[in-house]
Amino acid sequence: MKKSIVLLSFAIAIASFIGCSKDGATGPAGPTGATGATGPQGPAGPATVAIADSFYVASSQWVSAGGNGYTYTYSNANITSAIVTNGTIQVEDWYVGEPGWFSWPDVVAGGAGYRFSYTVGSVTLYADNFVSGPPSYGMSVKATLIP
Repeated sequence: MKKSIVLLSFAIAIASFIGCSKDGATGPAGPTGATGATGPQGPAGPATVAIADSFYVASSQWVSAGGNGYTYTYSNANITSAIVTNGTIQVEDWYVGEPGWFSWPDVVAGGAGYRFSYTVGSVTLYADNFVSGPPSYGMSVKATLIP
């Protein structure tokens, strides 16, 4: 009796799987449903998202910082205490021969590289480990101020 119940249960399970096979092609899509309700208004974003400021640094404008380092300070009244305290600044450079903007900090040939710092009213660029003197090329620099 027990064997018969197990075989019968097995047969019913197999039959249910076989009976669920798909026949024919998929039919056309049904009509588009009604538009749902409009969601709530999101919170207001900041009044200013970012301020991009571009400037040019000629090779002759770098000032020796001692050793193999050089600096260039760029004044910008848009660098406020709010940006220094709660925001950030991104710096990028582009010079002849580059395919586009390169983000700082940036390491170039031979371990030389660029970094930056900022305070209210200015951003200071650093050229580090330039053994043969300051960078021998001028560059366009973009400082993006993010409140």
